[in-house]
Amino acid sequence: MKKLLVVAFLCVLNSTASAQFTSSKKSTNTSNSSSISFNSDGWDKIYIQYNLLSLKTATRNSTNSFKDIAGIAIGYGKGINISQSAPIFIEPNASLNYEWYDDDSYDIKIISAKALVNLVYKWDVSPRASIMPYIGLHAKYNFSAKLKYEAGDGNRFFSDHYYDNDGATYEYNLLEENDIDVRMKHIWIGWQFGAQLLFNQKFFLNIGYGNEFSTIMEADYTKYNCPTLSFTAGCHF
Repeated sequence: MKKLLVVAFLCVLNSTASAQFTSSKKSTNTSNSSSISFNSDGWDKIYIQYNLLSLKTATRNSTNSFKDIAGIAIGYGKGINISQSAPIFIEPNASLNYEWYDDDSYDIKIISAKALVNLVYKWDVSPRASIMPYIGLHAKYNFSAKLKYEAGDGNRFFSDHYYDNDGATYEYNLLEENDIDVRMKHIWIGWQFGAQLLFNQKFFLNIGYGNEFSTIMEADYTKYNCPTLSFTAGCHF
């Protein structure tokens, strides 16, 4: 899967390089027969992001009873040109994240910080619009992951541990050992890819998808991963 993502991204770079518009004269690569001009300026950006996390078992075609976990993030990124002959950029990012799930029986809240590094190709399709596909890696550190559970008749959370005291409320720190045998990792390492549409070299919309390289939580010998779909809006400056 990871090799296919890299190959697909390199194909995008190869197929779009010849379609660069000469909308900027700031950086020029000249050969004997032709020249390609592109904007080599980097950027700073701020953004707000909505995330949809799907907590799933690591076994194929099997999921637990969770619905999707919602999340929001605010972040900062910086694009740095790394090629004199192509609009290829390295973009480090950092964000603060808050994620939650809530229903009548239980709720979960996670607070975390995330560091990302993307390889970005900036394709200027017109003087006012650019398409920026990217692929990258991330590391996420969870500061807090709390579960509040209200026991009911036969209700359970993750495990086969049933509660006799219906209506009682239980609270757990999922980052530490607990009596429901659910343990979430502090650090998640993963990958992501996506595309950004930049308007007037300033405002942008982004859609992305990512997942972790390994499981992020274990419960009763069951392992979980967390594929994530993200929608982002922000501005370059």
